[in-house]
Amino acid sequence: MIKRPLNRLIGRSLRLAKRTYQSLPLNYETKAAHRRAVARLFPKLLLLSGAPPSALATGSQHFPIGIDDAQVLTAESVAIEVRSSSRPIVTIVIPVFGQIEFTMQCLASIAANTPSAAFEVIVVDDCSPHDTATVLEGINGIRLIRNEENQGFIRSCNAGAAIARGEYLHFLNNDTVVTRGWLDELLRTFEEFPGTGFAGSKLIYPDGRLQEAGGIIWQDGTAWNFGRDQDAALPTYNYAREVDYCSGASIMVPKSLFGELGGFDEHYLPAYCEDADLALKVRAAGYRVLYQPLSKVVHYEGITSGTDPAHGVKAHQIENTKRLFERWQEQLKSHEAPGEDPDNAKDRAAKRRVLVLDHCTPTPDQDAGSVIVVNMLLLLREMDFQVTFIAEDDLQYVPGYTTALQRSGIEVLWAPHILSVRSHLKEYGRRYDLALLFRPAVVARNIKAIRKHAPNAKVLFHTQDLHFLRIQREAELFGDKSKSKLASNMKRLEFNAIRAADATIVVSAAERELLQHDLSDEQICVLPLIVAVRGTHKSFGERRDIVFIGGYKHSPNVDAVRFFASEIMPLLRQRLPGVRFYAAGSNPTPEIQSLAREDVIVTGYVEDLDSLLDKMRVSVAPLRYGAGIKGKIASAMAVGLPVVATALGVEGMPLTNGGNVLVADDANAFASAIVTLYEDESVWNKLSKNGIEFANRAWGPEAAWKNLSDILARLGFDLHRNGRPMRLYAPVTSSPSSGVNAGVKLTPLAEVKLTPV
Repeated sequence: MIKRPLNRLIGRSLRLAKRTYQSLPLNYETKAAHRRAVARLFPKLLLLSGAPPSALATGSQHFPIGIDDAQVLTAESVAIEVRSSSRPIVTIVIPVFGQIEFTMQCLASIAANTPSAAFEVIVVDDCSPHDTATVLEGINGIRLIRNEENQGFIRSCNAGAAIARGEYLHFLNNDTVVTRGWLDELLRTFEEFPGTGFAGSKLIYPDGRLQEAGGIIWQDGTAWNFGRDQDAALPTYNYAREVDYCSGASIMVPKSLFGELGGFDEHYLPAYCEDADLALKVRAAGYRVLYQPLSKVVHYEGITSGTDPAHGVKAHQIENTKRLFERWQEQLKSHEAPGEDPDNAKDRAAKRRVLVLDHCTPTPDQDAGSVIVVNMLLLLREMDFQVTFIAEDDLQYVPGYTTALQRSGIEVLWAPHILSVRSHLKEYGRRYDLALLFRPAVVARNIKAIRKHAPNAKVLFHTQDLHFLRIQREAELFGDKSKSKLASNMKRLEFNAIRAADATIVVSAAERELLQHDLSDEQICVLPLIVAVRGTHKSFGERRDIVFIGGYKHSPNVDAVRFFASEIMPLLRQRLPGVRFYAAGSNPTPEIQSLAREDVIVTGYVEDLDSLLDKMRVSVAPLRYGAGIKGKIASAMAVGLPVVATALGVEGMPLTNGGNVLVADDANAFASAIVTLYEDESVWNKLSKNGIEFANRAWGPEAAWKNLSDILARLGFDLHRNGRPMRLYAPVTSSPSSGVNAGVKLTPLAEVKLTPV
């Protein structure tokens, strides 16, 4: 073992040599080749020089997203201490045979990137030569097992699993370097995809090239590391998806399922194909096998077992591939021949493909329309569509929001990886069975290209709400002739979009009736809101104050808050002394901000909306113009918060005044309704209970599945429920300092078991 003073001396010498080398007049390609060679031949230099593997990734022309998140603690800078828990959720099992410098580097990376989830680390020393065990005994926070004789990889992993205390097992090779959030993202996959039994990481070479984005098993039992040697940043490698298997260098399995399936099968001793065999068993048992690209792990492939299939442990790969084929040949008959159509093979679990276009990336923590988009994407995913999303107006990658979609299994395409929707359709249009387009302008810009290059795709137009109706009502309220003209133009645009589509979605029967007067020959379908219904545990007595929910880029919300603050709030000051009004929502305009008083709180963007709603006693929707179903009303009812709304606010929603909502229009009547609800606990309890029941019945997961599947059936899609639980998602965010979960986070709030039919 290298002593620390010598370690520091070597580190300084290496850094001096590096600076000298950088001054040499060598071209970029030569230096890049040298860096890759160092990573491959002298990986220990990374540890001694204090540079993580990501430092060599600059040898790649395309710097892979996320590799710079790897933070490696070196022996020079700190003694390794792994912060394990005595009550872990996850047990990390690391089998070791020699290569102590790699094991130290792996453990150092875990120490530097401590997961949020409680974990423990079990290192299984498989009779390593030299002083490996002595070194490992000096590391705080790990549980060390020493095999009395060499058992091989499979038995070592099973030995670690046998004493694990965690609910989940994470098998991690010792020749890896983990990155920030790697474990939490793997664990979260089991929540994002109900019914998951196996999840694997994205594997990356030390020089930044992609090693594997999930694995493909071909018809003859041979396997393929999808994406090998490609640019790890490409969109096709960066969305979670069901796969044939993931390489065992970094995989997670529930401990109970691992035990039920007999662990890694000794049929494949000492190693190779045990990971593919386990994945096939997991799927045969009715569970999903997932690749999660947000879990990123650097892997020094072949350090322990070598890379030559003619020698060492690697020699077992050929024989074990034959064994795998013999065991699974019936199931593999439906797979492609080796190398044939990898684009289809990588998404084998999907029965059909859908292209979804909206003008921008959905921001579900900021507006109700985005929640509709996100939940539509998730519903389609659960209906066995492989979902591809493009923000067609700007083609942007939006950190946090794009990432949330990728985590949930949505392929997101952005510039410069695609130049336009048209260019993508020219290359891939024939693979799509369905095109879902939000907003009329999106239809106008893209319908010709879809019809030309995606001839097999049915076109479904989702209006979100009738824009022309909203603008027309605003014009009438304020006597604005320019708005009237804008409404006429928008009506023409929306009608053209409806005529161009094979079917159109509106959110209420009232909107369908309005349209059918002029568009009687068009297929117009009703799909109400899609809402996660969680209810509440907060009672009447634990609450106070009034809240309005809405984003202020939407003019009806600006008008509603102005109306409430100027005409309703003065009445409430007399009748409910001390009550406060919270105007909650993103992007408050200067006009909205100017309304702030001691009892009028303009919150701006609310990071944790659920917590705020659970403190409020009444939600209000004093809308005077608009269109469509109002997400703010549904969101409040879904969490058991009673609502007072205008008649226009509840338009298109089969709600009953006094049964599950209170309805009033003028300021006096609106204030009286609030006072009744605020002071009468029995009325409050009635509306809270009835609101939850209505929301689940009308907008919850079961209703959403039925409504959308009925619409798709009209377009010729034969859909069958798979029996898995289904989740809808509601937006919350985490603090920017929370590492991997920074940015938007889609948290499951509702789950329903879907019974096969």
